[in-house]
Amino acid sequence: MFDYIKLLATKLLDISSSSNDVTSNISTQNYEVGDLTPAKNPKKITAKEPIKYNQHPKGSEDGLIDQIFDSEIILLAEAENAMTADTASDNVKEEENEDDENEGVESDSSTSYGLLGLGALGVVGIGAAAGGGGGGGGGSSPSPSDTIAPTVTSITVADSSLIIGETTTVTVVFSEAIAPESLVLQDFSAENGVLSDLSVAEDRLSATLTLTPDATIEDTANVVSLTGANFTDAAGNLGTGTGTSNSYAVDTVSPTMNSAVVSSNGLSIVITYSELVGGTLEPADYAVTIDGQAYSGTIDAAVIGTDSDANKVTLTLSSPIQSGSVVTNLIYTANAGAVNSVTDVVGNPAASQTLSSVSNGSSADTIAPTVTSITVADSSLIIGETTTVTVVFRRRLLLNRWYCKIFLLRMVC
Repeated sequence: MFDYIKLLATKLLDISSSSNDVTSNISTQNYEVGDLTPAKNPKKITAKEPIKYNQHPKGSEDGLIDQIFDSEIILLAEAENAMTADTASDNVKEEENEDDENEGVESDSSTSYGLLGLGALGVVGIGAAAGGGGGGGGGSSPSPSDTIAPTVTSITVADSSLIIGETTTVTVVFSEAIAPESLVLQDFSAENGVLSDLSVAEDRLSATLTLTPDATIEDTANVVSLTGANFTDAAGNLGTGTGTSNSYAVDTVSPTMNSAVVSSNGLSIVITYSELVGGTLEPADYAVTIDGQAYSGTIDAAVIGTDSDANKVTLTLSSPIQSGSVVTNLIYTANAGAVNSVTDVVGNPAASQTLSSVSNGSSADTIAPTVTSITVADSSLIIGETTTVTVVFRRRLLLNRWYCKIFLLRMVC
């Protein structure tokens, strides 16, 4: 049958210049084969549906082609490729005897044909007539309408444990390709985190975002959610439902020094932190001031405790802190050594900190007292006068079980 179409196209080109007086105005309607009009008995056809023929006309294929052109009505294509008549010749005459229309036709229910009308320049319109249904020009029946709403298949957070300074990728997968412009950042929410950098994949089946955890948060169970179903597919179907990611932990709290105490022998300081600590500790990260002066010795070691003491760090000193001395400050400087020594167990680094509440529990007394100064109050004495002489020692003295800072001397002249 496709050979017919090829031959038909050639004939149309040959007659197009001589068919200027032919105009077309035909709607479509189903017709049986008996309605075909031979050339000698032309008939004007008015139709509203695709014209359908269930039988081949008698005669050879060439005879069929000749009959088609003589009647200015063209039979085209098998059912699945049949064409719809958009137009037909205005000069087709009304058949007075409808019985003559059925002459020369045999029944064949296996084939269905459509009509093509000839216009002033040849073929005016082509339509779909597969199975006798449909109409209009375009060459094929429209595909069924897409009414399936897109959904979220999964939301995945790549890193399930976030600490200070980290970010991670969130991947959202959809059930079908979405319209990229319909997905916005505001449709998403993240517990204890901020989402940014929304990007839809080239195939539009997935999207990615960047998740940054909030500061100073400790929470082991958090999720990312698609809370607004405002996205659509390419057909405009609005997304349904929401999506929730796998759970992720957020720990963005740095360990801090809560307290410190000098040991009884004065040769160590035990620091208690706010949480369990780890890392590679360096003594150079710590410094001590005593009685307002820098510690004269050195900090030889810094060691993390074990078990129940894993939140403590012990500093070992080269010389004891004396009993009665005031530990003014304990100072930790982040990155003072080769590495950032103090972290918590998940890796959050400790920030620089100065601790003033250091308890001196030392009973050590290994330094001999020295005289710092002796001062005479009245520098000009006469008959009958006395004055006060003040002696100041570097350390407290024990006199009659009382601690004294000074001796008061009276001079009589």
